Amino acid sequence: MRQFRTLLALLCVLLGASLVALTLQAGPQRLAVLTVLAIYLGLLALQFYALGWAGMWCVVKAPELKQPRRVSSNAFFFIVMLPGIMFGFIVVSVQFLCWLAGLVFSPRPQWLVPFFFSLAFANSVYWLRRAKRELPHELRLFAFRRYTPREPVTFFGRMGKMVGHVLRRARARPVVT
Repeated sequence: MRQFRTLLALLCVLLGASLVALTLQAGPQRLAVLTVLAIYLGLLALQFYALGWAGMWCVVKAPELKQPRRVSSNAFFFIVMLPGIMFGFIVVSVQFLCWLAGLVFSPRPQWLVPFFFSLAFANSVYWLRRAKRELPHELRLFAFRRYTPREPVTFFGRMGKMVGHVLRRARARPVVT
């Protein structure tokens, strides 16, 4: 939450201002747009909460990587980008199958928007539950790997390390003729 609090505050202010502006206007579709914006605000809050948990889970899952910020971007992909990709794939597949079958199917936007929101909510809840369930176990493994004392190097281990060092230096030197 610390990483995204400024962005979340800005988005909440913008969405709140949009909701206020829409309530002051008159029109038949005003209620539908207000409902969509209110649902989107709830989805946004859920996604930010899930991003916090899934980001920690992704970083702990891949401790050998040297740049944990890149790993936490996996959480952003899974939670924010994946529902859009899945939605697009489903819509394109349905349209393609209808084209193959010779059917005319043109879904109206009032059916696509709830489908997308339900897909995004389900995806966020899935990753949030998975991260919350697996994070304690992964944290134990992470702490075990990080703070377990390493075994002392024996004589043969030092000899192997020395041979490897000599061979690496021999390969690194260019041969001058």
